[in-house]
Amino acid sequence: MASDLGATPVPVEFRGDGTRQIFFVRYIQWFITFPLLLLELLLATGLSLSDIFTTLFMGIVLVITGLVAALVHSTYKWGYYTFGVAALFYIWYVLLWHAPHTTFAAGGALRSGYLMAAGYLSFLLILYPIAWACAEGGNVITVTSEMIWYGILDILAGPVFLFFFLWELRGVDYAAFGLHSGKYTDKGGYAPNTTQTGGTGYAPNTTQAAGAAPATTTTGAAGNV
Repeated sequence: MASDLGATPVPVEFRGDGTRQIFFVRYIQWFITFPLLLLELLLATGLSLSDIFTTLFMGIVLVITGLVAALVHSTYKWGYYTFGVAALFYIWYVLLWHAPHTTFAAGGALRSGYLMAAGYLSFLLILYPIAWACAEGGNVITVTSEMIWYGILDILAGPVFLFFFLWELRGVDYAAFGLHSGKYTDKGGYAPNTTQTGGTGYAPNTTQAAGAAPATTTTGAAGNV
């Protein structure tokens, strides 16, 4: 963006009849990073996978509706903006209400760290729609001011948030999360148990004493041999 790449001109709706640069590359970056930030937070909670993936989907909806709204030059852009804000309200509900009421794997230490990190990220998420309304939406601020505003928010919501959350997890035993990669090498310590006891099956006894020959006794019609 500093090199003036990854942008397209879009006619403005307010404050003039010219065009405005819309940096679509910024939304591509958000499409990748925003769901990962949500995933990092929600894996620390006791939410089910369906709730986690639903929240990630809402994060994708928020980014895509913001991009489409920025590229539309008519009043319809505010309709897409409304859909994005509705998805954001759902994300806030999960981060600040639904997830904190679940059972955390690592106990109270992790809960307090999550609440601080979730509150921090939720506050930053308020500023993104405000920035969009002043920049791509209302054309109130210049493109340079927009880049500075979004740049500061991305730094606070990216590296600063990651370091803050990891610092809060520094005293937590990661084994409490119960996460496994699923690789074959991770299962090497779990040898299958081939012993069968009880039930309907049994393991045949194949043990023979050293040097002992198997029994060859036969019974014929004339008697025992």
